[in-house]
Amino acid sequence: MNVTLVPPAPTLDSLAEHAAHEERLGRWDSAAQAFSRLFRAALGPGEMVRALNALRGQARVRREQGRFEEAGELAELSRVIAELHGLTLESARALNVLGIIRFAQG
Repeated sequence: MNVTLVPPAPTLDSLAEHAAHEERLGRWDSAAQAFSRLFRAALGPGEMVRALNALRGQARVRREQGRFEEAGELAELSRVIAELHGLTLESARALNVLGIIRFAQG
């Protein structure tokens, strides 16, 4: 009988750590993919704060890539979702990211 071991699905913590690690190293494409994966994974169990953190992470990465329009859209999406869920602190964090994006644009 053949037994195939399937590795366990990554946890939200491990996904978040990987995304942050890639961002710190300046691996922008890898970081963007990791934050995107984290966003989708966090939505399943309804982890809205973690999902919003992932959106802001994607926005920061896009800003670093000079993709300011996308960065702004991701940060704004984070803000709107936060407001719809009554997450005032997360909304403020999204506004902060929007301000940093606008500043980076000049």
